Amino acid sequence: MALISHIGIAGFVDTLGAVLAPLYGIVVADYYLVRKQKLNVQDLFSAEPGSTYYFDNGWNKRALFAFSVASLFSVASVWTPALAAWAGFSWMFGALLGAVLHLALMSRKAPVVAAQPM
Repeated sequence: MALISHIGIAGFVDTLGAVLAPLYGIVVADYYLVRKQKLNVQDLFSAEPGSTYYFDNGWNKRALFAFSVASLFSVASVWTPALAAWAGFSWMFGALLGAVLHLALMSRKAPVVAAQPM
């Protein structure tokens, strides 16, 4: 609670939005553009190596990279005085940058998913 008192509620909410925006962009880009709205529901809940969403030891390192870079830019636009004019748009830039990076990184080896009925 002391952190919020120190930076103020506006700074806290702006920072939270700046961190969550890239996650939103990555999720939307992955579902609509990478996987083309096709999910393997069984594999969503599987931790088995070789399943559709297992990736590298259970981590999608390309998505983590896209999230890290987009979050860094997005949070920097909130806290860097030189980028203060962009602070109000950090959420949109973070989401867009996360989506574009994720799409670019995942297009190299886009997994083919067979849709299963829900």
